[in-house]
Formats: sequence, C-alpha cells, structure tokens
Amino acid sequence: MRKRVLAGFLALFALWFVAKALPWFDQGRPAVYATPTIQPYEPGLLVPVTIKGGQTACTDKIPWGPDARYVQFTLTGAKWPASPLTLVASGPGYRAVARQPAGTPGDALQTLPITPATKNMTNGTLCITNDGRHQVMVYGIAQGRGSGPSTTTVDGKPLPQELSITLLTHRSQSIGARLGTIASHIAAFRPLTGWMVWILGLLAVLGVPLAVGVALARAVAEDEAVAPGRDEDAQPSARA
Repeated sequence: MRKRVLAGFLALFALWFVAKALPWFDQGRPAVYATPTIQPYEPGLLVPVTIKGGQTACTDKIPWGPDARYVQFTLTGAKWPASPLTLVASGPGYRAVARQPAGTPGDALQTLPITPATKNMTNGTLCITNDGRHQVMVYGIAQGRGSGPSTTTVDGKPLPQELSITLLTHRSQSIGARLGTIASHIAAFRPLTGWMVWILGLLAVLGVPLAVGVALARAVAEDEAVAPGRDEDAQPSARA
C-alpha cells in the first residue's frame, strides 16, 4: 500500500508537470537585456515625451552590449499616421541605425532591431529623430518615480521626464531556452556558480514532490500498522 501511494502521487505530479509546467516553459516571451528606463503600465506614471517634426530626443547612460539586439518603446497619442523615425544607438566605438516607417499605430510597443555592440558599455546614448512633419509622442516617466539615472533631452534641452526604453535580446524566447542564462544571472547576485543554481533548482523541482510523496506513504503505512490494534481494542467493548 505504501509503495502504491508513493507511485500514485508521483504519477499525478508527473501528469501535472506535463500538462501545466511544460507549456509554461515553452511559452515565448520577450527576453529582456536591460531596462535603462522602465515601461510604465499605470496611467498615473505616464508622462509622454513630445518630439516635433525634425526634432531629436536622446537618452544617455544606455547599457549597450553584444546581447542588446532590439530597442523597444511605445508611441502614443498620434493624431495622424505616425511620422517616420530614425533611431541611432551610439557609444564609444559603436554606432547603429534603425528606422521606423511612417503610419505606425500609436499606443503599441514598437520593437526595432539594431546591430549590437561588440563590447559591453554603460555610457551609451539612444536618439530618436522625428523625420516627418507631425509631432509624435513616446511613453515616458517622471524622474523620481521608478525612473533610472538617465537624462532625456530634446534638441539638447533637458527634460524633467525620461523616455521609457527597454533593450531586448530576443523578441520572443521560451523560458526553457533561457534557463542557462537565468541560472547565470541568479549566480551573479549570490555566492554560487551556475551549476550550483541548476542543482538547487532540480532539488526544488524533484526533491519537494518526492519528499511529500514519501511523507504521505509513511502516514498511510503508520495508519495501517495501528489499524489492527484498534480493531482488537474494539472487540471487548463489542462483546460487553
């Protein structure tokens, strides 16, 4: 009986893992490289940055690197089809150009591919130039409300808000494909190696359900061992 309980519990866990956990690991999500300034999702935090025709908005302290392959931002409040934009990523010994065509719908994330830098840097710059006649607005956030250390300027004039920028490594990548990178990132903040993080993760995923199954099986075995004694104790009272 004890072995059947343990086997049944582990079988149920395996079915749950296949039905729920594996699809979650396989689901594609943007692989974030860095968030120099956050993307605010609460309306109260939104402070759009206006870029008129011919103007250029720039944000400094951008951490470019070999894994920063996409730039993500959000256009908002467009009264006309959005103007074409030119995006320039630059830093010491690095320059990459990307273009956003006209007519892009507003209030939607825009993701532009860029040529990645060959080395990591923290003092890069991102500039967005409005190549059209009509103004565009890009999601921003007020300084001091979850903002980063970056400063945003429009044609060289500092603004009290920051452009909301996210750097991606991949547009969409499954959690399963990123397990190695995730383990390395966790190890960077703790006195562990990537392999130690992997071992701890396996122990958590496999060891916990195994321990619960063993505990249930032992509880059933103890009940079975006590049950005969209870029957014998109950017989005299029945005769009486």
